[in-house]
Amino acid sequence: MQEKIWTLLKQLEEEHQIKTIYACEGGSRAWGIESEMSDYDVRFIYVHPTNYYLSIDPIGTGKKRDVLEGKVHNIELSGWELTKALRLIRKSNPTLYEWIYSPIRYFQFYPTINPVRDILPLAFNPKSCILHYFNMARKNYSKANKETEVNIKNLLNIVRPILAMKWIEKYQVFPPVNFQQLVDEFIIEDDIKILIQTLLNNKRQGNLDETLQTTVILQFTQNEMSRIESTKASLNVNRIDVTERLNQIFRETLNELEYK
Repeated sequence: MQEKIWTLLKQLEEEHQIKTIYACEGGSRAWGIESEMSDYDVRFIYVHPTNYYLSIDPIGTGKKRDVLEGKVHNIELSGWELTKALRLIRKSNPTLYEWIYSPIRYFQFYPTINPVRDILPLAFNPKSCILHYFNMARKNYSKANKETEVNIKNLLNIVRPILAMKWIEKYQVFPPVNFQQLVDEFIIEDDIKILIQTLLNNKRQGNLDETLQTTVILQFTQNEMSRIESTKASLNVNRIDVTERLNQIFRETLNELEYK
């Protein structure tokens, strides 16, 4: 599969005159809860030729898109242009962090990715990440409350961001991507743990329609969201300015690739 994914990325490179500098898995496979039927959610970062950046119109405006997307059978591809990705690192964007910390990596241009990994802890902002995961959990919780049938994927998409928030609160670092690691760290109560583990096992086995008693999980998530809501104002904020270091990563990437 990795060879097929790389072939698709090379096709995008030729079509759009770009170079891929990083590609990883970004969905259930990265979280360790995939089934045999799960799609491959390929996420990548790419760069244009140097001259593309030397213009009066910045990347991301008009026809100069900073996102590339596509899907071929069960492989979904979504890529962000390098300057967009670096700006999101500066904002401590959790989605970008999950990409870089993904345990499944299809390609890495090390002269860029190693410095990026080094800078992630410096750019990490606990408050902005917690707020991101809080909004994700609240949105999925609202959706779950309106559903007449249990949606296992949606329930897991409530639990995962809540556990991610708990990790940030406790350790003040970005949480692991692996879902099971978060569960093992924070779910102690037997009734909740059994239910969440059942959800995870059903997801891995592709049993998405099984009827489950979810009241306990929804109550747990509601309690956690209420608790975090009451503490948001006091969350730690990281104000380290990493802009110049990110600028240097961008310039050195173009120089390393000799991409004129």
